[in-house]
Amino acid sequence: MINESTANSNGIYSLKNGWLKVPIKDDVPEVDLEPELSEWLNAAEDLGSIEAIDDFMDDIYQLRQESILVDGEYGKGNLIFKELRNRGILQSLKDKKVELENKEMSLESLEKDDLNETLAKLKDKQAKVVDWYHRTMEKQSLPGEYDRNNPIIDEDLIARASNKFGFGSNKLRKILRGEEL
Repeated sequence: MINESTANSNGIYSLKNGWLKVPIKDDVPEVDLEPELSEWLNAAEDLGSIEAIDDFMDDIYQLRQESILVDGEYGKGNLIFKELRNRGILQSLKDKKVELENKEMSLESLEKDDLNETLAKLKDKQAKVVDWYHRTMEKQSLPGEYDRNNPIIDEDLIARASNKFGFGSNKLRKILRGEEL
């Protein structure tokens, strides 16, 4: 990480005291970025997984950080980073990563068997919630007073079940009325 003691700064401004170190116009050195920049651009084109994008981003940020520490603001690594950023490469990789993560988490990415298994688990969980709710209501009621076919909606118990099982209150009400399962 770069901290105040190791970072080079051309100017330092304080909101309370004004300029603490007045910036001086630097002579910008001519640096040939082309061979290394082409390698980074080619590497960026071939990234097809979340892990590969993460590795690339870690590497380019590390290159920049080390370059600033060793060579300052005009170090080759920092200039390569800035060129990739200015060309939109870094943002497009971030967008691609989000797209890949969304695709990975979507229902479309699940195999049909996985989807059926997930639905079966959800139905099983819903059945357990309904059973727990009915048993709890039966314990709180007089014998024969509570009818599972015509359940009483107890809002306090709905809130407890919602917290206990992770279903929203509205979903639980629909499940108990037999509208969903």
